Amino acid sequence: MQKSYSIGYPEESHFPALKKLWKDVFGDSEKVINNFFDKTSKNENVFCAFYGDEPVSVMYAVESNIFLQNAEYKAYYVYAVCTKKEHRGKSLMKKVFSFLESKARKRSVSYLFLVPAEESLFSLYESIGFSVAFVNKETLIKKSVSKTRSFSSRNLSYEEYKTLREKYINVPQAILSASGFNSFYAPVGANMKCVSVDEGYALYEKENGKVIVHEFCGEKETLLSAVFYAAEVDELVLREQANSCGKPYGMVKSIDGSPVFENGFFGISYGG
Repeated sequence: MQKSYSIGYPEESHFPALKKLWKDVFGDSEKVINNFFDKTSKNENVFCAFYGDEPVSVMYAVESNIFLQNAEYKAYYVYAVCTKKEHRGKSLMKKVFSFLESKARKRSVSYLFLVPAEESLFSLYESIGFSVAFVNKETLIKKSVSKTRSFSSRNLSYEEYKTLREKYINVPQAILSASGFNSFYAPVGANMKCVSVDEGYALYEKENGKVIVHEFCGEKETLLSAVFYAAEVDELVLREQANSCGKPYGMVKSIDGSPVFENGFFGISYGG
């Protein structure tokens, strides 16, 4: 019987093939991939194109919220979008996006947002209705010995994270659900580290030999000193939300007529 393409949800029996596709495309460790599947991935939030019974194109919808104009909207962070090499060029990704979008509307989701893995993908996502919503800038910060002191480092609870985000971020913002937070920021998740002080936190990781602070909420100088101490480095790269003069890194699509926004804040920079 000749194989054909179909769109739908995976069964758990497909998860080994999905994990292998993830690893082949993005190169993440099995530990990170398994953590995502264990803590974040639900069958109904995984959208696939199949060739016969083989999943060959996939995207994951991480439950999130967007805060805009004193209102809270349900959203999906579309993550780890990938297609098996030999099945590319067949518009499978667009078909899977269409399937995801139709299901999201039925679940009262207002926004889809994502972080393109490569600059070349911005135009592709624009062609299916996404627009730039998150812009950041990078600044190299040198350690000031006189201002660096000992800080304790601990895991940040989701409730603390959400409360601080709501307190300090005064632009449109996207915030992950508890399951998404625990997948990306847990000790086994994606190498992201957290330092927290009274009324504040900073999230950072080592990337290509550099320490990068992806987001912080609270007193800037104190939090950067905490990162210098915890990471044991003499310089770091600070990524901050910026206006149009920064570098686009995230995109959004309203799927129910909710207002589209610019210059919002997401923080996490993982795309795919």
